[in-house]
Amino acid sequence: PVGGVEGVTAVQPQNDGTTSGPMMVLLVGLIDTTTNTCNVTESPITVAIPSSGSTAYSICLAGNGLDPSYTYAIAGSQSSDVTVSNPQAFAGSLVEITVTVSSTAAAGPRTLLVTDPNNDRAVLSGAIDGE
Repeated sequence: PVGGVEGVTAVQPQNDGTTSGPMMVLLVGLIDTTTNTCNVTESPITVAIPSSGSTAYSICLAGNGLDPSYTYAIAGSQSSDVTVSNPQAFAGSLVEITVTVSSTAAAGPRTLLVTDPNNDRAVLSGAIDGE
């Protein structure tokens, strides 16, 4: 475990030779937009639930076999309370995602899901905590 959270990989992942080993998310952190750096601390990372409207957070992910073309989502979210958008490459081997938290979001931990084109999944339980 890294930072108290384990990366859980898909059962029987299909490896097409483009990555080494199964896909997994190992680390998650907030991006400091003033310095354009990934600040990985102990998981989960905490995001504030706004009193009204919504707030967007730039989040970096590190792991094995991640690609910005994959689908990134928050498990169990209501359709609009916590959303993931705009996956893109960041600082070489990292992936940056935008996580938007609505004022209607319930407090508590969220699980990050990553799905590749073969429908293999990587899961990071409790990666993001809304407070």
